Amino acid sequence: MSTHRAAALLARYAAGGATLGEIAGMHTGLSVPGAAASLNWLAELTPIARVLVLGPGAAVALRAAGLAVPPLLGVTVTADISVAQIAPGQYLASAAAASAQSLPAFERSLAVLVLPVEYAEFALGGPAITGLIAEICTADATAPSASGWFATQICGLDAALVRDARGWRVLCAPAEAPWLGGVLLDLVESQRGGLIGYNDYLAQT
Repeated sequence: MSTHRAAALLARYAAGGATLGEIAGMHTGLSVPGAAASLNWLAELTPIARVLVLGPGAAVALRAAGLAVPPLLGVTVTADISVAQIAPGQYLASAAAASAQSLPAFERSLAVLVLPVEYAEFALGGPAITGLIAEICTADATAPSASGWFATQICGLDAALVRDARGWRVLCAPAEAPWLGGVLLDLVESQRGGLIGYNDYLAQT
């Protein structure tokens, strides 16, 4: 088992008695005892593969890979790959959690750059989560405009939020993930929630 890449919340997983293992080369928590009973929950999804596709030919490259092209700050999901246009002509393509290593082979040219990118990512869900996010986020997480990708600050740190069918996804810089992930988990636990593992998250679908 590799020790070179570890999830930000690995110590919290271990302390909670989680089954540990590797997802896409990252040591993380796979399942947590009692996870199914957590009404409010947080899972770490950092192992997911992500690339930035940018340049004047980026939209063409996405379509050639069979992916829908979202509007600015929008998010589309095609063939289990999510694409967010995070800035004009810059697209973040993320693998599905169920196939963390799977991304299309985008066509590269002088008009297209495809760059691996590292983000830490946490998924949060449950009836208390939107209210929790609204309290710690500088943007209005309850506004209709908050339905796609938007950059903001959470607990004073730069982050991005994406709303999906199960709740919220929070992305931040890997160096800030242990602290921010720990704060988010503490807040979830204050709402009678808890940490769930990567496989626990997949089992919800």
